[in-house]
Amino acid sequence: MQNIKLFRTIEIEISSPCNLRCKTCPNGANSRPYGELPLSVIKDITLKLEDIEYTGVFSPHFYNEPLLDKRLIEILSFARAHLPRAKIFLFTNFTLMTVTLFRKLLPLVNRFIVTIDEPVIKKAVDSITKNLNQDELKMIHKRSILTNNSFSNRAGAVSLNSCRMKRLTTCFFSKDYMTIDAFGDVHLCCNDYHGEAVYGNVLERNFLDIWFSPDYSTAREEGFQSAHPLCEKCKWGKWNDLIGEL
Repeated sequence: MQNIKLFRTIEIEISSPCNLRCKTCPNGANSRPYGELPLSVIKDITLKLEDIEYTGVFSPHFYNEPLLDKRLIEILSFARAHLPRAKIFLFTNFTLMTVTLFRKLLPLVNRFIVTIDEPVIKKAVDSITKNLNQDELKMIHKRSILTNNSFSNRAGAVSLNSCRMKRLTTCFFSKDYMTIDAFGDVHLCCNDYHGEAVYGNVLERNFLDIWFSPDYSTAREEGFQSAHPLCEKCKWGKWNDLIGEL
């Protein structure tokens, strides 16, 4: 265990639903069953992170919209209280956000991250940000695949066949991220939408025991070298080369 590096980000999908079907996301062409990770499990993970004095990123996210979960403020409040040195990132499409809710979440979140390529998302962000002050605006990180982000087919979950897409030679997702979905499954990486590479379930085992387990550790090293079977399906390319396929 002493030779295995701890994750720098832990993504815990608190519940599975999303209210949008964005074309750059696997949810655009796929559907997932409803799942909700028990609050007791989320709190137990948080307390174990506290025990190891975790200072990385904590995010209630996988392919869900966290604002749909009525437990969100309770979950983030608990995380903030027990992980004071951690960075809490909230990935959200902002369509359910209000100014009042934003300000309620503000003390609990280090950064709001929103991908603004869908018109409905950009409109939602604009409607909120026009009512915020400069300090509040600094808390929102707007990103865009259309302008400067590379695009992933999410290990084949987004159907794109461009010859310009290629595999990465190295990838840090599997080594730096621990991804837990709303059903408790621990995925190889955050691009594993369909759960093709699952290495344990937090409803059955301690999540740290899973992280340090030999099979998961070996798989993460393979993922880092882009040598895992899942990586064979994962292709990346520039948006401008792909826009005609969407």
